[in-house]
Amino acid sequence: MGMEHKNGKYGVDLDRFNRLSEALSRNHQEAISADYWHGYLCGIGLSPTAVPEREWMGMVINRESDEDSAELEEELREALKGILEALEDRVFKPYFPGDDGDWRTCSPSQWCEGFLTASHHWPGDLQQGAGGELVALTLPVILFHNPGEYFESQASHLTESEREELMDQSFAFLPAGLHEIPGLWQEVLQEELPDEPDEYENGSGDAF
Repeated sequence: MGMEHKNGKYGVDLDRFNRLSEALSRNHQEAISADYWHGYLCGIGLSPTAVPEREWMGMVINRESDEDSAELEEELREALKGILEALEDRVFKPYFPGDDGDWRTCSPSQWCEGFLTASHHWPGDLQQGAGGELVALTLPVILFHNPGEYFESQASHLTESEREELMDQSFAFLPAGLHEIPGLWQEVLQEELPDEPDEYENGSGDAF
């Protein structure tokens, strides 16, 4: 059983994180939800190789804005650190507003969009090396990003009850799948880069 994280299952203090999200919305002059940024930071943290801060931070902060970018950068670093600690302790859970344990009562799509946006930083060759195992671990994210599109393009043969059953199973599995991604990257890196150190470094450059 994973140890209890100081910021709970989300890895961040939600009040503080929501204030950060509001500041980022002002920075972008566009309303972007906290759950989107939570998913984005999770995706950055789960990259198989360290994502240069200037790359991922550059997508988060509009440096031409009047908002104090230095303060926002520090808040983002702290949030990413907390999320990574919760992932390492295997207590992490995505922040879905309204989540009471049932996908019918919450809104996972924005979190999933943020995660998938961040996954564009993952090296393509390593994703290819991870193959079907990575697809299986991230399938719930893909499904809940846009269920209608997924069922139309990938599973149009399923009945309504079968679709609900798949969504129930996927929602329950989603956090566990995220917890397994670092171990999968470790295996892939040992195969693809046998001369590199055995220790897996997550997207922030910290060893898991």
